[in-house]
Amino acid sequence: MSALARRRLAGVSALLLLFSLVPLFALPAVAVGTLDSGYSIDGSVPDDPGFAVFDDLVGSVAELGPRNGDDTKVGVINTAPLPMLEYTNPNGGNDLAKVWLDTNVVGDQVWLYFAFERFSATTGMVAFEFQKSAPPAACNYLLDDASLIANCNPWANRSVGDFSLVFDLQGQ
Repeated sequence: MSALARRRLAGVSALLLLFSLVPLFALPAVAVGTLDSGYSIDGSVPDDPGFAVFDDLVGSVAELGPRNGDDTKVGVINTAPLPMLEYTNPNGGNDLAKVWLDTNVVGDQVWLYFAFERFSATTGMVAFEFQKSAPPAACNYLLDDASLIANCNPWANRSVGDFSLVFDLQGQ
């Protein structure tokens, strides 16, 4: 099966989130389905030029990411000792081929559109992490890979109140 055919099988997943600029208890009581996000979630990812689109290498390609180890698991990765990055080949269920990202402010609400296409429809986990603090200066991705591997832990500035949205994907 070709790489393109596998990508088509993987499909696209989308998520629409609402972040309020005012406390949630101050919002009028309305059903989420009645809120106007400005997005149409109909199973098709828009080709809107306003969306940030990130293409990624897929397949048997080593990518810079966290090394596999007990200290690089989701819950404790922020405390992993350096070096914690290396070249790895993520399994197909975690290997993203493309990501779409956009925000839309409607009144006092901020909507986030996040969609991704996986390389393979196998079991995997995709996470989108929200952190209040900027990444460490050593994680400037304009630096060469050797510097990043030696000095960067992108999760090192996690703090109380940060959160992740995790997609636990079971096949298709």
